[in-house]
Amino acid sequence: RLRVYNAAASRSEEVDAVVDSGATFCQVPRDVADRLELRPFATRRLRLADGRVVELGLANAMVELPEQGEVAATSMIITDVGATAILGTMALDSFGLGVDTAEQRLIPKVLDLLTQTNWPTI
Repeated sequence: RLRVYNAAASRSEEVDAVVDSGATFCQVPRDVADRLELRPFATRRLRLADGRVVELGLANAMVELPEQGEVAATSMIITDVGATAILGTMALDSFGLGVDTAEQRLIPKVLDLLTQTNWPTI
């Protein structure tokens, strides 16, 4: 289960979601996005699992794993009505979680924090 909030945290809804370690963004179907008043601020070109490239709306949202109680800000793709909600890698990283594919479960992971890159400041 995944609780999705709009950016203002004024509306939320709990949904069944699939963890997809190949998906960058989280996604919710259009009907859930409409109830939460998620408003796309941009579009992104995305490659789907079947190889098609589509352009979909991207909205600011927050997600919570109710059992964990931690809330993370994330970008949310809005897709077709009735589509499966997805918990993608951006949110998983925010929660400090990885995927144990053999046991089909989420596991804590050590995150990388680069302290010195020699890149110019942007």
